[in-house]
Amino acid sequence: MPRLAKLDRLLAVLRERIFLPSAVFASLQFRAADNVERGTVRGEDRSGWARVDRDLIWGEPDGYYWFGGQILVPEALAGRTLFGRLHAQFGSVMGRSDPQLLVRIDGRIAQGGDGNHREFRLTDRAVAGQVFDLLIEAGTIEDRRQLGFGVELVTHDRLAEIVYYDLKVPLDVARLLKPDDARRARLLRHINEALDLIDFRPGSPTRFAASLGAARSRADAIYADGDADAMPEIVATGHTHIDVAWLWRVRETRQKMACSMANALALMDEYPDYRFMYNQGVLLDYLDRDYPELFERLSGQVTAGRFEIEGALWLEPDVVIASGESLIRHIVKGSRYHQEKFGVKPRIVWLPDTFGYSAALPQLMALSGLEIFITHKMSWNDTNRMPHEIFFWQGLDGTQVPTYFLTTQRYEYDGINTTYCPDLIPSHVMGTWKRFSQQGLHDELFLVYGHGDGGGGPTRGMLENVRRMERGIPGCPKIRHEPMAPYFERLVARMGRELESFPRWVGELYLEYHRGTLTSVAKTKQNNRRAEQALHVLELLGVMARGQGVAHPQDELERLWEIVMLNQF
Repeated sequence: MPRLAKLDRLLAVLRERIFLPSAVFASLQFRAADNVERGTVRGEDRSGWARVDRDLIWGEPDGYYWFGGQILVPEALAGRTLFGRLHAQFGSVMGRSDPQLLVRIDGRIAQGGDGNHREFRLTDRAVAGQVFDLLIEAGTIEDRRQLGFGVELVTHDRLAEIVYYDLKVPLDVARLLKPDDARRARLLRHINEALDLIDFRPGSPTRFAASLGAARSRADAIYADGDADAMPEIVATGHTHIDVAWLWRVRETRQKMACSMANALALMDEYPDYRFMYNQGVLLDYLDRDYPELFERLSGQVTAGRFEIEGALWLEPDVVIASGESLIRHIVKGSRYHQEKFGVKPRIVWLPDTFGYSAALPQLMALSGLEIFITHKMSWNDTNRMPHEIFFWQGLDGTQVPTYFLTTQRYEYDGINTTYCPDLIPSHVMGTWKRFSQQGLHDELFLVYGHGDGGGGPTRGMLENVRRMERGIPGCPKIRHEPMAPYFERLVARMGRELESFPRWVGELYLEYHRGTLTSVAKTKQNNRRAEQALHVLELLGVMARGQGVAHPQDELERLWEIVMLNQF
């Protein structure tokens, strides 16, 4: 049996051949910005901007910068598929404190940029002497100084990328199977035989491409040898979770949203099978105001059925401290926004990152026409483990709503914590099924994938992984790349037919591990309640005054409620 170390080493060499550096860099200038000047900076004369060199030091808390310049295609790269590669100091945890970049090519927003999204497509067939104009927004969050900045031309070998993932994804499955599992032995044999066909010697691109073609044909045996019909299925949808407020100001959140949505749209241009979901109306509204070009393109993908708008709330609020009035307004404003902007009637309450759930929520959902509640955060616990992941949640008045807990975690992980930001390697898919406690009851599960909080969402590597697991790999659950809503329509329908088959949870969903978030900084909780009470009084006085012929201050009240709801994230 071939050694894993050998296969890993050869695949690492192949990976380096997917994007090849050229040492051709853009000529860039930059300037700092006191505020966001998107409307005017695109036509600005850059002659007064400072020159970017390798010794440039930039970045400060809440900083904002523009980088602009041009990159010329040399004769040696004519006819090649070219990407730009961003050179900046990425690498913070999850990318949440990295610079947030937004790349424009010849005036059009092309993609976001972060530690997980460094390459952006320039052309499928380069022409010698071709010039691309670049304009890059860069926001920095914390005082982590950046040394240098650059954009390099890199060539893209699509065939090398295909063969790499054809072999890498099954290898990641094989390493998780037991040593005496016959499927493991067959996978390793197929992968080894395919890698042996690749001619890694330099000097002849034609010879290398021919050997890749042979390896790709040999890799087909892996997927023909699958046991997918006997495995559970997992529906996967792209997503990015973005905290409206956490370690940064709302201004930075708005840029994180733009960068992440630009990444999603860029990947949709390249991967027709890509399906992506987003849920927070407030950030979609910010995107509409800040980047109407992106919002228009996003809306077009919603119409095409590739970009899914789901999750009924205006944003993802605290649902323990916020009042019933606030929660109703989150539902009403969020649902109305989705219907008015996209013609979509949400049916799902999507709250993966909240630290406990009021027993009033099932009643509010039922009265609002919402069908299912989805979370996962209860798994982040140190005291009790939820006994089930699919059940009916019964509220104070007896109302029951179908409830689903995401079960995604790494296969080799022994704890109970799950995630809603996986990078969708086989370990996460196999772990989703392993963590599910009701395997005898249901064999179709759901997961979302993608880096969150400024990590930029799904990557091309994740989409390549999806394509291989869709084909079926022995020992791994089979993926179906679909929108979220159809999966939960099927689940809700089944739960409605088989009421007695699914357990019931009565009362609040309480999370001990995060209890400090509900008791610390009491002034914040007190101010929230005072704001809610003041708005209640204002609403009452407005109605009373209207009876005396005074116009009701609806717009002013709406503006004040938006502030309160924003701060309830």
